[in-house]
Amino acid sequence: MLRSTHRSARWRALALRLNDCSIRRILHKDLHHHPCKIQFAQEFSERDKASRLQSSNEFLGLVKNNSDIVNTLLMSDETHFHVSGYVNKQKCRYWTPNNGHELHQRHRYSAIVTVWCAVYCYGIIGPYFFDIGEGRTVSVYAERYKVMSEIFLRIDLHPRQQDLLRFQQDGATAHRAKFSMQVLRTMFPGRLFAWSGTSLGPPAT
Repeated sequence: MLRSTHRSARWRALALRLNDCSIRRILHKDLHHHPCKIQFAQEFSERDKASRLQSSNEFLGLVKNNSDIVNTLLMSDETHFHVSGYVNKQKCRYWTPNNGHELHQRHRYSAIVTVWCAVYCYGIIGPYFFDIGEGRTVSVYAERYKVMSEIFLRIDLHPRQQDLLRFQQDGATAHRAKFSMQVLRTMFPGRLFAWSGTSLGPPAT
């Protein structure tokens, strides 16, 4: 058991021809093991690791030359919000003396809203909702991201702030599209942290 910590209790019971409850009791009371859920994370290649190291070193070099650079960093991202009572069963727990087999019914295709936002020392820019009117949300692709950058972000930023800020974004496909990058390079010349930017941005996590 100690040599194969990733095997399930059920598999151990079958291999050792023991009762499943006995195996769980041995794991818990005798070996003091606890069941843990597997966690998922984005896979990083050696190239990704090298890119992260390079990006970190570049930023540390900038901080060394100008300690106030952290206050000029504009960090952005977008995410999806479920609007139909979506529940993550891995995070939702309820306590009861007896298992009531609580049931939560949901639509097959949960309605979502996609929101973009950016934060920096002056405050928050956004939120910006990707929709086509009447509350109809849409996915984010390069053309829509370009329109958001040109119209919403450019207008919301004070010209003086824009001349000082460094813009950071992740490596999403819509972000690194050719015409999206052209707009951002124009807005933040020499001050863009992103894939294909002035400085190489780290891979998205």
